[in-house]
Amino acid sequence: MGRILLILLIIVLSFASTAVAVQVAPRISDREIIESLAAIRGDIKNLQGDIKNLQADIQGIRAEIKDVRAEIKDVRGEIKYLREEIKEEIKEIRGEMKWGFGILFSGMLILMGFILWDRRTTLVPVVREMKETRVEIEELKKQIKESAKREKELEQKERLIERIMRDYAARAPEFAETMRVAGLL
Repeated sequence: MGRILLILLIIVLSFASTAVAVQVAPRISDREIIESLAAIRGDIKNLQGDIKNLQADIQGIRAEIKDVRAEIKDVRGEIKYLREEIKEEIKEIRGEMKWGFGILFSGMLILMGFILWDRRTTLVPVVREMKETRVEIEELKKQIKESAKREKELEQKERLIERIMRDYAARAPEFAETMRVAGLL
């Protein structure tokens, strides 16, 4: 029960504090109300004038936006035109590059052909000289073989002559003495 009284006391005090917090407004006269209304009407007219000025400014901004949009459209047209020009120039440059590379490679092939032709014309005399040198070498080999044969024949003849001279020295004592002096016996 004490609790209920405590709760009722808190509720009553809270309503009492709100009643004390509200102030009674002083009475406003009709004249003050009319003056306030006239001031409000003047403010409304000023605001309406400001709104009309803002609407006029908005119309001006809209016109400027239209002008900017028209300029943007013109710039887009110019950009499109420039893109087309750039595409055409790129095509021309590619064509010129193809010609340039064609001429370059043709020149390189001509140069290689000239080098091969020059090498062939240079090699022909060298090959001819090599053949002539081989023929000369073969002839020299033949001469060397013939010389070797002659040398063998001469050696055989020399041996034969030495044998004959020894046989003769064995029969002729004077000739033997001569050969001893010469160092042949």
